[in-house]
Amino acid sequence: MCVLHAVAVAVLSLLAMSTAAPSSCDDLLKPLVLNDIKPILGRWIFIQGRVDSSKFDFFIKIVTSSWAEFDFPHGDEMGFFNQGTMIRGTCVYSSTNVTNIANGTMQFSGENSSGNYSFLQTCPDCLVMLGSTLVEGESKPFRTLNIFGKTAKLSESDIELYKKQTECLGLPLSWVYDEEKEICAGKTKLSQREEAPEGMSEKDKTD
Repeated sequence: MCVLHAVAVAVLSLLAMSTAAPSSCDDLLKPLVLNDIKPILGRWIFIQGRVDSSKFDFFIKIVTSSWAEFDFPHGDEMGFFNQGTMIRGTCVYSSTNVTNIANGTMQFSGENSSGNYSFLQTCPDCLVMLGSTLVEGESKPFRTLNIFGKTAKLSESDIELYKKQTECLGLPLSWVYDEEKEICAGKTKLSQREEAPEGMSEKDKTD
């Protein structure tokens, strides 16, 4: 009887663990509801990125560093997502149109891609963006989960939280910023099109 009781307890424990995992992920993947866009404004340094498509492995090889900036000059509805990305020693600047659909869900419209992005709850000086992007010529969108910081270095606990979020989504590690690497300087005005570095196609550009 004691043996049966022990087995029953073990089985119940395993069942409890299996049912607890989704609940834990539900907590980890809670969306960041934005009553206004002030918390996401300004410049953010790209710290880590994950993507579920192997077709974008080139990103690992050619990108050294990147920053992103949300700019909504005329209210909360329409704005720009500006980026400065170091690619093969050359800074590539881009600006993508952004529409704030509702409570922080953003619709991106770039030259060669479009997608919807939302934000997850994270540390105060972090920005975690969950996205689904469809690139021109592709049949289905790819998912990304990127973390940005106000500074180039985040705490281990902040990174650990992000890793748990990526595990819940089943996204493999794709890119990690080396904080010793140079970051592109800012630009006051960004054009929709910029010259790509030599040897890099327009499709390889970041939107």
